[in-house]
Amino acid sequence: MSWQYNQPEVKQYRIYRAKNDTPFILYATTDAGSQQWTDNEVFSGNVYKYKITAVMKGDRKQK
Repeated sequence: MSWQYNQPEVKQYRIYRAKNDTPFILYATTDAGSQQWTDNEVFSGNVYKYKITAVMKGDRKQK
């Protein structure tokens, strides 16, 4: 997946994943220079949902 969020104060992105009917959990983090990520642990028969949160310098979160 990829995204665009052009804010100079981003420190990292946090990727949350939910599988089937389970709640979202923190699944991965990427640095601010990366705006794409691949989930290599996807299996047929499951439904996956994702949320991405930008963490700003000073640890402020932006959804």
